[in-house]
Amino acid sequence: MDDNAAGYAALDDLLEKMRRVEDIEQSDTEACADALRAKTASNIAAQIDPYGHAWPPTKDGYPALVNAMNAIKIVAEKTTIKFSVDGPEARHHIGNARGYHGGSYKQVGKHAQAWQAAKVAAGVPMVNTGYRRALIPFSQLPGPFKAIIRKVLIERFNRIFKEAA
Repeated sequence: MDDNAAGYAALDDLLEKMRRVEDIEQSDTEACADALRAKTASNIAAQIDPYGHAWPPTKDGYPALVNAMNAIKIVAEKTTIKFSVDGPEARHHIGNARGYHGGSYKQVGKHAQAWQAAKVAAGVPMVNTGYRRALIPFSQLPGPFKAIIRKVLIERFNRIFKEAA
């Protein structure tokens, strides 16, 4: 019978690596955050929200929020990835830019109503003045973001197993 001590030692080493999850998680979380940052930048360039819905163009017909990635922070902390949006882009993200607070254009504040009345009097067709252009996920992580996290973690987990083999 062969001595399997070297094989058992390698297996023990692999199990020890798997037990030291805190050594792996920070680098894995950072890799996931980097991949999610790239996905968010591609979503903004494609003018879609994290859930795959297209953003409406601006009133002038141009793409909206083309530099929004400068206002987005995606940070990895231990096993958590935190998303945040700052500046005027945050108002677009939640849908209250330019006085729009949800609902129809008739349900906005009196200052916005006066602005809208002036626009209508000038012959400008009235449409909702603000749109929700989501930049980062809200309460639920969308499918494409889950797929990115799954892919990154599986690649990193497979690398650990290949090292042990």
